[in-house]
Amino acid sequence: IQKYASDMDGSGLINRKDLDDLSSILGLGLLGDANLDGVVNVIDIIELISTITSQETSEIDLMLQDVNQDGIVNVIDIISLVNQIVEGN
Repeated sequence: IQKYASDMDGSGLINRKDLDDLSSILGLGLLGDANLDGVVNVIDIIELISTITSQETSEIDLMLQDVNQDGIVNVIDIISLVNQIVEGN
């Protein structure tokens, strides 16, 4: 998503809100919403762990589960997702 993202909110930066807005427009769901139920919660953490342990990452997994947008789905994304849930974002 990031390579197609644009500054949706006009802040001058491409941020998490921009990526979430773009994901929603493209019908991809929220960043971190691994099971595509429209909510980011503990179930998405379980899906993310499953993706990491399977060592197979599809393009859609990468777009939705690479929470910190570094191009890799790993434990850092789990930490980012937990923080996102705790902060209510």
